[in-house]
Amino acid sequence: MKGRCSKCNNTGRIKQSKKLQIKIPSGVETGNRIRMSGEGEAGERGGSYGDLYVFININNHKLFQRERDNIVCEVAIPFTTATLGGKIEVPTIERKMVNISIPKGMQSGHKLRVKEKGMSILRTDRRGDMIVKVHAETPVNLSKDQENILNQFNDSLTKKNSVMTEGFFDKVKKLFG
Repeated sequence: MKGRCSKCNNTGRIKQSKKLQIKIPSGVETGNRIRMSGEGEAGERGGSYGDLYVFININNHKLFQRERDNIVCEVAIPFTTATLGGKIEVPTIERKMVNISIPKGMQSGHKLRVKEKGMSILRTDRRGDMIVKVHAETPVNLSKDQENILNQFNDSLTKKNSVMTEGFFDKVKKLFG
């Protein structure tokens, strides 16, 4: 009987680390895998090398959430902009700003679509969209003058000015007859 090899324990394989560079294609998602042919473990007794599989896990971003090929960005806007309309600037994943128009009467939670500013779509030249979810911000720490102005404004409103409130109270009336 031959002596035992202290390096490989008679398997013909030595455990060692190797640094590899991996090209990650744009558009990959969590759960995708990349196969690196011939970069896996050595085969036993001089057999060929296996393949290495790299499984992708995408970290969360502070500002953007991914929904498949689309990117969602939540943005707070002044309630005056939501009421009167206007333009706002929002960041994109390309680290550039894009202007979007806010229509008059925008309700909180409404979503606006910015075409082709989302994620790259794997193995294509296309991109998903960026969805901007708008939240009307309620002002805080108002002065007495500001409160008075808002109270006067509130007193001037009619049912036709409140889309959601009117619908809610109509449902309550129907419910209780």
